[in-house]
Amino acid sequence: MFNENLLVVKIGGSTLGQHDTTMADLVELQKRGIPVIVVHGGGKIITEWLGKQGAPTQFVQGERVTDKAGLEVVTAVLAGLVNKELTAALLALGGKAIGMSGVDGALLEGQVRNPALGFVGSPVKVNNELLSTLLNAGYMPVISSIGLNIERKQGQPHLLNINADTAAGEIAASMQARKLVFLTDITGI
Repeated sequence: MFNENLLVVKIGGSTLGQHDTTMADLVELQKRGIPVIVVHGGGKIITEWLGKQGAPTQFVQGERVTDKAGLEVVTAVLAGLVNKELTAALLALGGKAIGMSGVDGALLEGQVRNPALGFVGSPVKVNNELLSTLLNAGYMPVISSIGLNIERKQGQPHLLNINADTAAGEIAASMQARKLVFLTDITGI
């Protein structure tokens, strides 16, 4: 356990870009000495970018089917665009943040959950040593939910699209967080 005050906040893709005080609130918590880990999604933005590529978006029971080509877009959007925009926003407000994906440091290791969904994974292990190091150094990790595929087979991607809600829950449990907060417009989460 890092700290009994640890807060894990999951920011949903549907809430990204909303003009509220979330980023300022996270920085204020950090300045008050409360360690925070941010996990984010980006489903709405992924759908937009897949559309720009002319790639159809298919969902099975509410989950995005992710083929090899789709995984490239998901990775670029989540680990690149969305992650860096969130990290930059926190830094601009005076926070001490570092953007990363679940691949960095093998933070989120997973396996394909259902072959019908393609490269959508379930986390099987959270390697929280890196998170503890960053928190101890005063950083707020900002994590995109791209994970490392532990079932690497010849010619298969080494990455997985992991549901951000699930990733946040697994990270919170692994770090024994005091609270897990979901900022989303999805009912039933």
